[in-house]
Amino acid sequence: MASSAAARCVCTRTIRSLPSVIKPARVSDVAPSSLHIFPHSSHLPGVSSFQPARTLTSAVDDGLSHELSTWKYARTHLLGDVSGELAGREVVLSGWVSSHRNTGKLVFLVLRDRHGSVQVVYEPRSSDATDLSSLNLESIVCVRGVVRRRPEAMVNAAMASGDIEIEASEVHVVNKAAALPFDLRSAKQASEELRLRYRFLDLRSAHLQRNLSVRSTAAHVARNFLHDRGFLEVETPTLFKLTVESGAKEFLVPSRQAGKFYSLPQSPQQYKQLLMASGVDKYYQLARCYRDEGGRGDRQPEFTQIDLEMAFIKPQDIYKLIEDLLAAIWLKTLGVTIPTPFPHIAYDDAIRRFGSDKPDTRYGLEISDV
Repeated sequence: MASSAAARCVCTRTIRSLPSVIKPARVSDVAPSSLHIFPHSSHLPGVSSFQPARTLTSAVDDGLSHELSTWKYARTHLLGDVSGELAGREVVLSGWVSSHRNTGKLVFLVLRDRHGSVQVVYEPRSSDATDLSSLNLESIVCVRGVVRRRPEAMVNAAMASGDIEIEASEVHVVNKAAALPFDLRSAKQASEELRLRYRFLDLRSAHLQRNLSVRSTAAHVARNFLHDRGFLEVETPTLFKLTVESGAKEFLVPSRQAGKFYSLPQSPQQYKQLLMASGVDKYYQLARCYRDEGGRGDRQPEFTQIDLEMAFIKPQDIYKLIEDLLAAIWLKTLGVTIPTPFPHIAYDDAIRRFGSDKPDTRYGLEISDV
């Protein structure tokens, strides 16, 4: 297995992230070569020119009866969790190099992961196999060192961890990146075509990482909110029978059966009606929807919507549910408090005052008879 192509492509970071309760009889049965051999992808900047870490071979001495939790270079903390409370303690950290500076005597690295960033200070030794001064940004390194507080005059207020730094005793280059096609610190200045071509790099940028985090939190809050109110989450099929209507066109999916095809649903409308008739009086799902239509500012060919249905209710019940749901999402995701209940306006009043059933009342441009 160790000699197979699959074993050679096992990422060390993935293996190290396995819970310590997994106890293989022999580490060699897992794929010992994955301790030294890293995935090779020379055509991708930011993940190319992989180098085996200098002393990773000492992570497993005899290859027998070692728990995964005892591997020498498994990280002990996320970068966002390193703070002054850990001052004086030894930590093992892993991350991407977002900046580096070489003064000749000392090398300063700023490591970044999804949770935060921290500065590392390292004094190179003549025995070091890797020249850190030539390390490209976005290389992946693992460091072992002691957390220490910075002198007050050297505190970096721009960093959440700006009051501390890591005095590294060991720095291991896990993945030496090639030259980047654009600078992630100013990714918005790169063309959209270039950023989409190297999407794996673009997604490392701070604003896209935040977008992913916000969406994940919003979905989590919505699920908890509806679950606590007795809703049942039901996942409905994606492949469906074509529906004939005058609305948006549906995507068609060919089948291996001659003359047969499926369509992708615009929304789970028929499914939730079936669920209501089946006695599921409170249903919801984060539904994937598909519409074969031209792009618009608020829609794209595929999107996700919070889809729900209730039985035996009054209009006021659904108003309150949705208002409270949006208020919970805004509060727990963005920290913004939305006052409820929302202002209500009758359809006839909206048409008479604004000429639209969805007026933007922020501007107060009401229709007046003269």
